[in-house]
Amino acid sequence: LSESEFNKLFQNEEECIQYLFEKNIFYNSYQCKICKQTMIPMIKRSVFRCKSENRKNREYSIRKGTFFFGSNMKCIGILRIARYWLGGASVTTTTKLTDHSSQTISNFYKHFRNLISQSIDDVDQIIGGNSIIAEIDETKLGKRKYHRGHRVDGVWVLAGIERTIQKKIFLKVVEDRIAKT
Repeated sequence: LSESEFNKLFQNEEECIQYLFEKNIFYNSYQCKICKQTMIPMIKRSVFRCKSENRKNREYSIRKGTFFFGSNMKCIGILRIARYWLGGASVTTTTKLTDHSSQTISNFYKHFRNLISQSIDDVDQIIGGNSIIAEIDETKLGKRKYHRGHRVDGVWVLAGIERTIQKKIFLKVVEDRIAKT
């Protein structure tokens, strides 16, 4: 999604929230915990409001139970940061483009990584097969400080990926790279 496409899709916070409702990111309805009636979404205020006569203090955030809960930032701002993260922008670049602090951007990037890692299914299965190509390679995971100095101890990982739409993968830590392994 280009910057102009993003801005066209989300011209303001209200349109952004409406879009999130349409895509079922936000709940379309919410039940009042006291009177058990269906609450009314009030998009401008970003809340569900109880429609009973005595509705004092009966509002609940539309963000509750979603990815957006726990942040005071507008949804459009969070989506903009997510767009830059998905595009591979660095924290520094995103900080400059959004006028948010590097700490805020770092926290959101960490949140995005956690969401992705929680959605990964850990399943034992065989990849490849008849007429399915699987690419396999090894890599060493480790880090040298400032990319200087001696070779770093790390861990060798054997990885494979299918050339299919599902792109199933496997990762296996191995002791060494010898042919027998």
